[in-house]
Amino acid sequence: MQLDFEIDKLTHSIEDVKTGEILFFSKTKLIEHYEKTLGAVHIGGHRMIIYEREAQNLIKKYYPNL
Repeated sequence: MQLDFEIDKLTHSIEDVKTGEILFFSKTKLIEHYEKTLGAVHIGGHRMIIYEREAQNLIKKYYPNL
């Protein structure tokens, strides 16, 4: 799955915090896609957030060894 935000920042966030929200910027065309597939919430402009519950699900799915 191709994600349109910087994975380095996401990985850094996971390693440092391990809980909480993921805030990122999306291309306009992908906002609806991220809402449906990642549980992200559009908070204005190109900004999106994935709240803790959905973020933990993504972390478990893509980083099962953390």
